[in-house]
Amino acid sequence: MFDGKLSKLVLGRIANYLPSAEPNYKDMDDDDYIRLLSWCEDWPSQKVYETAYKESHMDPIQTWDEWSADMKPFPLPVRTELRRALSIHQEIGSLKPLRTINYFLIHGKKILLWSFLGTLVWWVFFQ
Repeated sequence: MFDGKLSKLVLGRIANYLPSAEPNYKDMDDDDYIRLLSWCEDWPSQKVYETAYKESHMDPIQTWDEWSADMKPFPLPVRTELRRALSIHQEIGSLKPLRTINYFLIHGKKILLWSFLGTLVWWVFFQ
């Protein structure tokens, strides 16, 4: 969605003014970890998959194509490695642009409504 470096920079700066939030690790599945880390690293998903197994010192149980077809759960060491990598990205701020997008997806309608009402009041009373 937002692949450009400039948009990541701008969204990251906006996130500095938003309430801080942690990823909800409890409700994330393996595909979520792969997609988020792929976005943070600008890597293809397959490279994230292979790196997770390599960093957890395990041989892959399935090839990438097999896993992407049925998405069986990862072994605990691989899942832990993915979570560790995601927490590192959280600490260095790579997830800030996503936090900004999430904030505006949740609160965007309210912001638009109040902006419209404020503009309408300004237009009626101060124009």
